[in-house]
Amino acid sequence: MRLIGPSALICCLILIGCGSARPYPRETDDNHMFGPVSMRIHPTFTQVKSWSATHAPGKKFDGIEAVIELIDQFGDPTRASGRVTFELWTYREATPDRKGTRLASPWIAPLMTHPEQAAHWSSAVRGYSFQLAEPTISPDRRYVLTAQFDLKGGRLFDQIIIEPRSNDDPNARRPGRRSVRAPEESPSR
Repeated sequence: MRLIGPSALICCLILIGCGSARPYPRETDDNHMFGPVSMRIHPTFTQVKSWSATHAPGKKFDGIEAVIELIDQFGDPTRASGRVTFELWTYREATPDRKGTRLASPWIAPLMTHPEQAAHWSSAVRGYSFQLAEPTISPDRRYVLTAQFDLKGGRLFDQIIIEPRSNDDPNARRPGRRSVRAPEESPSR
């Protein structure tokens, strides 16, 4: 009787530990209720950055740290699987379309697997963070950054104008953005 007691306790602990690792599958109603309905490039956290070890005055900037949020119908951040495509453009003054010349090849970031999700999700900002390397970036110029999130059921778009940093306040920026949701049926599908 003494051998059965500890063995049964160990089996129960193993079963409890194994059961907590797998998520419950979402029902169709859950997907409709909590799926993303819009995306935004976060205007505060998306900026020209240096993520290398050099922190001296006159340092070289490495690119743009872009943070995107997927928003559900309740206005809350949510996660989703899909693929994000970023494009960086020069900024054009006094035109309706501010996008000038594309500066780099598009950055494509898949978010289809658990490791990809874990690599980009930031609990602190409740969004996905990406380091978009661009060696010619300057914190003194304006840029237009666009993002497209391809989901199984459609696409979400956003763009933001990345403002130059002020000489007085290195963190000061005026965010400018325009958000667009793609039609459910697009000719490219």
